[in-house]
Amino acid sequence: QRLNSKVLETEAEMAAEKLLTCRALAEAVSAAVANLAEAGSRLQRCGTVGKVGESSLEACLRHEDELTSAASRAVLDTVASLGVVLVAVATALSSEVLAPLEKFHRDAEADRVKQKEELDELRRRELSCSAALTACLQKRDRARAGLQNALKDRDKTEKKVGEKKSNWQLQSRSCRRQPLSRLRPSSNWQSERRRP
Repeated sequence: QRLNSKVLETEAEMAAEKLLTCRALAEAVSAAVANLAEAGSRLQRCGTVGKVGESSLEACLRHEDELTSAASRAVLDTVASLGVVLVAVATALSSEVLAPLEKFHRDAEADRVKQKEELDELRRRELSCSAALTACLQKRDRARAGLQNALKDRDKTEKKVGEKKSNWQLQSRSCRRQPLSRLRPSSNWQSERRRP
């Protein structure tokens, strides 16, 4: 089966584009994981870093009445819990989405590189076979031309031999028609031959 290199090239380009999209998505998820983890960590520390002047939030809440102190602590606990949730979301995104996505990207990129090398090898083979085929066709054409010339030469030779044979047969027939006395040299011939 002959490979259609244009189709393979188009498929390779499409795979490269999809891998580029996959890489961009992995980078976006990675940035989201980092931002969520950082935000969650900051939210968890909100209660400990708040200050009013020289007093910390915790010190201020000790002097408040129980209702204000409880409401404030509930808000801080909610914010800290939100921070825990954001860190958990970041961890889940990292392990359940980002890690498999990066693994998929690495594996797909390795496959694409391998297939590109195979495609390049197939192209080299195709060029080599094409060159060999061209050389064979040229040899065939030269051999065919040589054979045609040899056949023409043989036909010419056979024609000449045929003409000579035909002439010889005509001479031989004319010799058969002549009486033997005409074919034998005359006695005068010997005497004529003796004369200097």
